[in-house]
Amino acid sequence: MVKKLATQQPKPAEITPEKIRNGIIKLIRRINKLKEFDISTIQERWDPKIKALTTKINDTMAEIFGYETIEYQKYSISTLDTLPIIMGGGKDPLFKVQEGYKKGI
Repeated sequence: MVKKLATQQPKPAEITPEKIRNGIIKLIRRINKLKEFDISTIQERWDPKIKALTTKINDTMAEIFGYETIEYQKYSISTLDTLPIIMGGGKDPLFKVQEGYKKGI
């Protein structure tokens, strides 16, 4: 008989005043890095630089709250892309791609 692995339910983050202070500092740093990001370096939709930014944002959320928490699930993001996906629509113009990521950031 095959045993099913129990999926762990997310738990509330254990937040202390010290963790809040440290979390705010980490968020300010992450926000400043996002503000510094040069959107003109994006040359195509699905650019790996955007995936790296998304990963860094989620890593910051995990450092603050922990991966297996309700708060991480609430505040982590899947993408910074704000453009719609159109089947058979062709390649999006670069300026639209950059504007979409700028809005997402």
